[in-house]
Amino acid sequence: MRSCLSGSLRFSGDAESGAVLQVLRERQSGVWLKHIGGQTDPSRLSDRAKRDKELNPEIERVFEEHHSVYGVRKIWHQMRREGFGIARCTVARQMKDTGIEGVVGAKKPKTTIPDKAMPCPLDKLNRQFHALWRR
Repeated sequence: MRSCLSGSLRFSGDAESGAVLQVLRERQSGVWLKHIGGQTDPSRLSDRAKRDKELNPEIERVFEEHHSVYGVRKIWHQMRREGFGIARCTVARQMKDTGIEGVVGAKKPKTTIPDKAMPCPLDKLNRQFHALWRR
C-alpha cells in the first residue's frame, strides 16, 4: 500500500484515495487562482467585492469627518442620511476589515477607594451574631 501526504491530510491505500487527493489539490489550486484572479483582473471580482471597493472610501470619509469617533451604528445612520443604501452589517464588516473602530465610552469614576493600611472599625453597637439554626 502506498501513502500520499498533502498538508495535514494523509491518504493511504488504493486508487480511490489518489482520486480524492487529486480532487482536493484541484480545488485548493482553484480557490487560490480565484483569489489571485480578483487581484489581477478587477472585472472578475464578485458584485459584493466590487461594491465594497466603492463603499470603503465613503465609510472612511464619514469616519474621518466626524473626528474618528463614530462607531458602526452612527456611521451607518450617517451614510443612510447621505443616500447610501447600505446594511449595518456591511458597515461593520468594512470597518473591521479596514481596522477602524469608534471610541468606547469611559468607565464611571470610582468615588470611594478604601485604604488597606487602616484597620477595620470596631463594632460600636456590640452586636452578637448567631446562626439561626444549629446542626
